[in-house]
Amino acid sequence: MGLDPDNLLSVEKASFAEFIESRVRQGWEYYPWPETMKVEQRQYRPDYSGSTTYSNAASDVDSSQVYWPQEDKYYQALKSTSGNAPTDASGTVNAQWATLGETYAADDYATATDYAVGDSVFYPTDREYYTMHTNASAGTVPTNASYWGKLTPFIRFIKYEQTSETKLGEIFAVTSRNPEANRAPTSLNYTLTDDGLLPEFDSGSKVWVKFRPRTPRFTSTLYNNTTANYYVGDVVYDDGSAAGAQNTGECYECIVAHTNSPARTPDNTTYWTKQEIPKAISEYVKQAAYGSALLQDGQHEKAPLIEELALNLLYAELDKVQNQQGQYRTIFTSPLQVRVS
Repeated sequence: MGLDPDNLLSVEKASFAEFIESRVRQGWEYYPWPETMKVEQRQYRPDYSGSTTYSNAASDVDSSQVYWPQEDKYYQALKSTSGNAPTDASGTVNAQWATLGETYAADDYATATDYAVGDSVFYPTDREYYTMHTNASAGTVPTNASYWGKLTPFIRFIKYEQTSETKLGEIFAVTSRNPEANRAPTSLNYTLTDDGLLPEFDSGSKVWVKFRPRTPRFTSTLYNNTTANYYVGDVVYDDGSAAGAQNTGECYECIVAHTNSPARTPDNTTYWTKQEIPKAISEYVKQAAYGSALLQDGQHEKAPLIEELALNLLYAELDKVQNQQGQYRTIFTSPLQVRVS
């Protein structure tokens, strides 16, 4: 747009950042542009970590349920435990853990029975299943967490945000095998829930997901090396004014919470990720954001012309993808709207 950020007022910078973010979202979600799409293998729970403390029936399933690569299975903690793997080298389940299952079956709890570690029961009082993790005398009720752990049904959902994984935006396909490496990857039905992506029952220990990541984010808030802490999701603009900053003229999102230091400036990819605009929509974003600025400035006659120019640039990119490169998806269009089938 030919504007020098150094000559803009703070309020103008904030407005342009808002216009850019809004227009990036429109262009990003307009069509599944090949350069924005990802295919990644996902599992339902994080890998077991020997440095993490797990607990039974935690409100956050990641704190009580794990994936154990050695057995290619999922397990749940029966008690607070750290440093104790779900199984030993021979595959025997350790006392602090139980195999996760969609359903469970066991005899009713009997007061007179002297249960052993690893025994499971159904407790009619609360209609829950339990497994003994610590030896106790007969008559010790299953709700006594010092000796028993509740068995939680395994719901095979994939969180939209998983640690160290790309955040899921729109989901386009779920398959049992890598669709980029197999001619018949076997498509799976799935449901989108509040908890996450729920593949169809019995879909295996892992699945492949074709998705569009979250829209990049933009701001005029400057990176400040005197800020005590940055948290995951914080977005900053690097204009080089802070000590150690690189004057990249780019926006960055914090991906690892950290205490600020000169070694953790936005160019440090361990803590930050650059917010990039895909080439396919870059020209559209430039013109469309300019159109938004004209509207804000009251130039209602000129703004629609710029808006039309911006949309034509977007249509031209769509033509490159579909007609020139043969990457077709059925779309239904109307002004400023697109629906993908």
